Amino acid sequence: MRPKVFIPTRNDAAFACLDEIRNAEGTPLWRAFLQTLGEFDVFIDTDSEPVLKAIETDPTCRCRVFMRDSQLLGDDVTTNDLIASFLDRYWIQHETVIQTHITHPFLTPRTLRAAWEFLGVGAPNDSVMSVDVQLKRIWSSDASGHFPINHNPMKLRRTAQLPPIYSENSAFYVFTAERFRAAGTGVIFRFPC
Repeated sequence: MRPKVFIPTRNDAAFACLDEIRNAEGTPLWRAFLQTLGEFDVFIDTDSEPVLKAIETDPTCRCRVFMRDSQLLGDDVTTNDLIASFLDRYWIQHETVIQTHITHPFLTPRTLRAAWEFLGVGAPNDSVMSVDVQLKRIWSSDASGHFPINHNPMKLRRTAQLPPIYSENSAFYVFTAERFRAAGTGVIFRFPC
């Protein structure tokens, strides 16, 4: 079975910027990224006619692109709302889906496949997300002042010995449709890998 990749695009302004940024061969990065996804079934949800037209008329982009439903337009709509609509639109029930963005032109199919396969191992997790690992002293603050998150300032250890802090970087999110609807816990998958 070919993994499904879902790519929501919010407006044509960001897409237009990507159209100007090109790789060494002169190909816009959005197109170069879509061209690498040949082993996947790719679905693009957009709220922009120019984006729809650009992708539909590009013979190198082998994906399904569709206009977003009107009730899902606007900045207050979450990506989870878009994912739920996509799952319903294409009657996806039990399959695994990879959600990513067209703004990740350096994300490789190898990484996406590894995350997809990791979730399929039978682990009790319902999702895999990409993260950046932070090995640095991290602080936070509240009304009472600043405080350390992952270290004791009175006993400073080398940063390489600190407990890692994982920061989701939104490069990808892999989930099963069934578990997405039930909403549970996630597992981390480091990017790049």
